[in-house]
Amino acid sequence: MLMETAMASPTMSASLRQYQGTQASAATEADGHGRITLLYDGLLGRLALARRAIAAGDAAARREAVSRALAIVDYLRVSLDPVAGGSLSARLDALYDYSMRRLCEANAQGEDAPLAEVQQLMAGLREAWVAIAPAATAPRLGSLAA
Repeated sequence: MLMETAMASPTMSASLRQYQGTQASAATEADGHGRITLLYDGLLGRLALARRAIAAGDAAARREAVSRALAIVDYLRVSLDPVAGGSLSARLDALYDYSMRRLCEANAQGEDAPLAEVQQLMAGLREAWVAIAPAATAPRLGSLAA
């Protein structure tokens, strides 16, 4: 896998750098809601990479992708605000904890099923998160000038 990356064509490398720059720019410009969406997107991408690595029998790529997915889930988890989030925060914390355990199982056993399960759970969370974007970014009535 590393050899393939090192031997990538100059055009492919330039495209990759441009994509990475776009992602970094989007993360910098995104509001709090947009950043969480980017985290979910990154997580789902890492889960897809891990699943492809399992199908290809590439243990090193699987470990790398799962490791990065774990880091993202951990970041989402520690970003929760239990005071402001109340019971929803507690439920998300439990779901993130469960997801991290399933990712560890997938990595240790080299199995696809736990990855597919976490991918489905996180896709559902991302979908719900995106659906509330208008409510999260709408101006508050109290802040409108009369």
